[in-house]
Amino acid sequence: MAKIFKGHTALRIGIVNIVILLLAGGSGAAEISSCTTITSPGEYVLNQSIIDSGATSCINITSNDVVFDGAGYTIDGIDGDETYGVHVYNPTGLTNVTVKNLTVTDWYHGIFYHQVAGGSIANNNAYSNRYTGISLVGESSANILTANNVNSNGYTGIEILDSDGNILTGNNANSNTIGISITHGGIDNILINNNASLNSDTGILLANGVGPGVSDNILSNNNANSNGYGFRLEGSNNNILDSNSAISNTIYGISLMDSNDNIINNNYFDNTNNVYDDGFNTWNSTKTAGVNIIGGPYTGGNHWSDYTGADIDGDGLGDTLLPYNSSGNILNGGDYLPLVTSASTVTPTVTPTATPTAELTANPTVTATLTPIPTPTPIQPISVPEFPISVAFPVAGILGMVLLLVRRRD
Repeated sequence: MAKIFKGHTALRIGIVNIVILLLAGGSGAAEISSCTTITSPGEYVLNQSIIDSGATSCINITSNDVVFDGAGYTIDGIDGDETYGVHVYNPTGLTNVTVKNLTVTDWYHGIFYHQVAGGSIANNNAYSNRYTGISLVGESSANILTANNVNSNGYTGIEILDSDGNILTGNNANSNTIGISITHGGIDNILINNNASLNSDTGILLANGVGPGVSDNILSNNNANSNGYGFRLEGSNNNILDSNSAISNTIYGISLMDSNDNIINNNYFDNTNNVYDDGFNTWNSTKTAGVNIIGGPYTGGNHWSDYTGADIDGDGLGDTLLPYNSSGNILNGGDYLPLVTSASTVTPTVTPTATPTAELTANPTVTATLTPIPTPTPIQPISVPEFPISVAFPVAGILGMVLLLVRRRD
């Protein structure tokens, strides 16, 4: 900008913009009391619950740069086919749309983002919807989903379909058919500290289905307990699963079918049948000093409840019956560095439920080996106060003085 604007012109413009932004901070949000379509940028707040709505789509958002705040109220439908509690879609695509603090129930889809980039879905409850609680579809990318409770929906709690680069953190997706799914071309999505338990089929699913492959996703510090399958990969390649837990699942803790080149290490598996793998995947990293998921001194492979080998040298890594292959259920290779409990190692107690973590404000950097994080204590989102007039005008006055000084220097 210094090359374009001479003297202090650019500084003046920047100061004026700051004053405008500070003064705009006190403007109120538009209130919504019934089903409607939002066609302009801005902040909108629900001021009452909407019960037993017969609308096909209750809140339609067709504009960029929208914040829709449910303010703790409920949007309730009547279980109609192909209905939406909140439908965010424009054929030309949308950016920067936020839906927060809302309960959606009794719709076919609870909150549905279609061709939306750079948005946020936070602190919502989506339950008892006929098909999905929250959906990102149609190349929705770079959205952040945090601290949502998405439970008891007819099929999928959180669905990512043909969508890339999204971040899910601190969400609960319990008692659905599938807790969280990435399908039909989901690439570079990151799942951290989510809980997907008590789902009748699968906790977390990565499946190709029809369309581009599902690949290069990172799953870290997630719980997938007391489901049919804890983690299930089908036609899914080059993903990283690190520091997750799969406990008390009735079919397999983790299953990989037609899936290759995935890295699975530092996870905790305690199931009647821990694993099935018919592909070519990597089940351990190199031995590295650092606390592993069961508190041992080295990371390497995974903890398996049915590993019966011995740790001869006391380093917390199994030395016999290698590679671990779950009695042949890992058809190719296996875990060469299984994590075992030594006399100085205490096995963590992992519960089948988890609570949300704080919201993310930027993309985290995740490596292939992460130190496990205990079940997080919920952190309430921080409300950012508006600037009252008593603050805005003094600030504007100070900045006005700066303008005068700048002019004198000119």
